Amino acid sequence: MSKTNSCSLPSPPSDWKFLPFRNICLRLIHGGTPSTLIAAYWNGKTPWITGADFENNNIKVIRRHITDRAIKESSTNIVPKGRILLVSRTGVGKIAIAEFDVAISQDITGLDLNKSEALDKYIYYALQNEIEEIKKYNQGTSINGILREDLLKHHFYIPSYTEQQSIADILTTIDNLIDHTESLIAKYQSIKLGMMHDLFTRGVDANGRLRPPRKEAPELYKESALGWIPKEWEVVQLSDIANVNRGKFTARPRNDPMYYGGQYPFIQTGDVTNNCGRVITHFSQTLSEPGKSVSRSFPPGTIAVTIAANIADTSILGIEMFFPDSIVGIEVNHEHSVRFIELCIRMNKPFLDAKAPQSAQKNINLNDLRPLLVPLPPPDEQHKISKIYETIECNSRTLEENMTKFQIMKSGLMHDLLTGTIRIPPHLTPAQEPPHAV
Repeated sequence: MSKTNSCSLPSPPSDWKFLPFRNICLRLIHGGTPSTLIAAYWNGKTPWITGADFENNNIKVIRRHITDRAIKESSTNIVPKGRILLVSRTGVGKIAIAEFDVAISQDITGLDLNKSEALDKYIYYALQNEIEEIKKYNQGTSINGILREDLLKHHFYIPSYTEQQSIADILTTIDNLIDHTESLIAKYQSIKLGMMHDLFTRGVDANGRLRPPRKEAPELYKESALGWIPKEWEVVQLSDIANVNRGKFTARPRNDPMYYGGQYPFIQTGDVTNNCGRVITHFSQTLSEPGKSVSRSFPPGTIAVTIAANIADTSILGIEMFFPDSIVGIEVNHEHSVRFIELCIRMNKPFLDAKAPQSAQKNINLNDLRPLLVPLPPPDEQHKISKIYETIECNSRTLEENMTKFQIMKSGLMHDLLTGTIRIPPHLTPAQEPPHAV
């Protein structure tokens, strides 16, 4: 592939240009780091950023500010509001648009565009679409970076100014949907954490509502080995309400193909970790008849708990599965809520993780899990608490699925719109004049 990336893209529409970046960019704004040994350079009013301050194509947190003296006496420079910021070394490929005037480190390049040729927001998305190609220019070993000359050679499709604006507007709308969905996911996560704390300290009454806090109704609570709990609750060991057994896989050597490829689902710690807190029904590995004979199966509804490497990650089996001794299967007595007990174990993850020896391979064992103390409401209350959790979890999962759909939609649209594969009808493209070059 050539440095001009002409082999990586289809031919542009006849009314579009295909220009090297040097024809679009008036100048590249270089950055630098004021000396940390000179106190007078720091704690000023101008935000100063590095590549570490980028997150999801935005500058999320400004950690440091510099003074006017630092700007005058060091190699940093100011990138004006509205200009594109590209991380060109140490974390190459992160992109953002400056939401305010900002000073930059040597890891960042500011892009000052020819406004009569290209719109900042359009090039912002064009860079996102081409970023994997641009990252191929990466050079260096200890500190990777893009040579600015290579960036200037890179070609972009340039439609009319009005079509650039329409493309940018469409992609901005999707970005706004992604940002809004991301905020809702974070909100639900916060709600879920707060709700879990309340549910496991106050429980719910006969109507499914949280009991009043202990300060307001002390008569509803009692002291226990786990602190204050509702009077109707007990504290029991996990082994009192469930069968707790390790998985098994005694095949030697473990990678012998004769043990795999049959009809019996076989999961390992990574599968549980990747589905933490969720019902697991899919699998990437199966056991043959010989594999089945040296392993152990667990029925649907079993809580799978990792006890090696990732400690106390949990998921619930949706189907019968086999697993090795790095996972423990917890089969809850039928009168109790599997989800409630799973939540109890998951909330004890920090405690169980702390019990694991600090060695190359962290692990716990049955002697850590079986005597684990759990709060135990009456079965009916367990199921009410589980239902509340499932409702919140269902909403969170829907939002995460929507987020994935929006991201896939954006990726496809970026390619199609930015290469002219899909054109915006003229009646949807308002006539506009390009601004004067700055």
